[in-house]
Amino acid sequence: MAVRGDKIRRWYNYTGGEVVPDHVTQVQVTVDASVTIIPEGAFEEHPNIEEVYCHAKVEKIGHAAFAECPSLRGGIL
Repeated sequence: MAVRGDKIRRWYNYTGGEVVPDHVTQVQVTVDASVTIIPEGAFEEHPNIEEVYCHAKVEKIGHAAFAECPSLRGGIL
């Protein structure tokens, strides 16, 4: 966790796989350096995710990988 302003920021490190588990409520996500493909619907319907930090080795982001993520506003690729 990190403190940003008066908010506590929680991080989730995405290490691949089909989808992010439903229990993940972190607001910021980092994509692990070992991940080269983010599959279809991987982050779908995770309302708390605000930012995703990704690296340049990601070759493909699947269809609707970030669908229905209303809080998602940015990130770095």
